Amino acid sequence: MEVPEQKIKLTYDSAGNVIALDEQTNAVHKVLINEKEISIIIDAEPKVPFTMKNVAYFHNETNIPNAKFEISVADDEKQEMLTNSVGEDSVTLGKFETDLAKTYTVKQLVTGEGYASIGDFQIQVTFDENRNITNTKILEK
Repeated sequence: MEVPEQKIKLTYDSAGNVIALDEQTNAVHKVLINEKEISIIIDAEPKVPFTMKNVAYFHNETNIPNAKFEISVADDEKQEMLTNSVGEDSVTLGKFETDLAKTYTVKQLVTGEGYASIGDFQIQVTFDENRNITNTKILEK
């Protein structure tokens, strides 16, 4: 029997934690199939927080506002960031993994006014068996 497609809405807070699931208070989603009600348990994953601070190359104390970046993970999830007056922005994307390293790609879409653009770069995030982030590093091309 084929199960009909169901859409489920998850809402995340700024730290990447699931705060709402279909406006229900639990993770059980009821589905009606051929007049029989079944329950599907949904394991909603928190997203990984990603914060960036954009500063001048020669003067690290100089914050660069209004620069736009695109952050992607595995080409299936992308978020845009726009740096604020202190050169910072945060997004959440991807999910916490177990014993795995994931690569995030950063592309600059718009430079801060008066500054040169930077090339794309990648950041590798490593997770342990308990899904904790154990290491991050910028990958060399």
